[in-house]
Amino acid sequence: ANGNLLTCSQIGNPKGCGDWEGNEAPGVFYTDVSFSYKFKNVSLTVGVDNLFDKDPPFVQTSIPTLTDAGYDFTGRFIYMKTSIKF
Repeated sequence: ANGNLLTCSQIGNPKGCGDWEGNEAPGVFYTDVSFSYKFKNVSLTVGVDNLFDKDPPFVQTSIPTLTDAGYDFTGRFIYMKTSIKF
């Protein structure tokens, strides 16, 4: 086999293996907030994930997926949860 076709794990992951133009992406800080209120046996929670609706960085991969690198691809997400204890 041609040595250029081996993966990093097959050749022991030497320094610089996998480094190429566009192989890096900046970190992203997402802000999530939630507020809860309890009254007797009822609990109400309202929250927002990705409050400022930050877009994930562009990550170029050979097989793109929506779970690459743990970035938030949903955008701002508003939710409400209610629970009752009997």
